[in-house]
Amino acid sequence: MKNSDLKASKHLLYFSSRFKIPFLYQVVAQDGVDTWQNGVRLISLDKFLGGLV
Repeated sequence: MKNSDLKASKHLLYFSSRFKIPFLYQVVAQDGVDTWQNGVRLISLDKFLGGLV
């Protein structure tokens, strides 16, 4: 989880290309975030955890 960065992590993008990871999620602490950037879904912690229920 990242505190406030709303850019897709360059490290996440690197590992996704190396290991062919099909789905990428970056969970952030800021409320109300749910967007896509460079094939990475940026989503707030509350929405992410709510989706697990």
